[in-house]
Amino acid sequence: MIYPDGTLNQDYFRPPKGQKEEVRKWTDVEKNLLIEGIEKYGIGHFGEISKELLPKWSTNDLRVKCIRLIGRQNLQMYRDWKGNAEDIMREYEANKEIGLKYGAWKQGVLVYDDEGNVEKALEEYHNKKKQ
Repeated sequence: MIYPDGTLNQDYFRPPKGQKEEVRKWTDVEKNLLIEGIEKYGIGHFGEISKELLPKWSTNDLRVKCIRLIGRQNLQMYRDWKGNAEDIMREYEANKEIGLKYGAWKQGVLVYDDEGNVEKALEEYHNKKKQ
């Protein structure tokens, strides 16, 4: 790593020749496995989902994919929530509707607004679901 004269051996930090990083693609197969994992383990349990169903994907990769899947940047309200593909699509559509209503639908996900309208609408939506 360091030569006797104290200079840095740059080759030490280069990957070996011929070794290619595996290309991963997110396909419908992976998407369906993530949905299966959400149905079995719940949102937030990305370690279990990664270990059991999607070992090539890190917990953070799966968290980001879940954000896109459910359409919400903040997954706190969904902690431990379990649902199938139909349930996830329903949540996505509800999040999108709220986001479009308040101008808080950014890059395919619902984000909070400064006025608190999104948070209030989400609380109303989730309270209505509980009844």
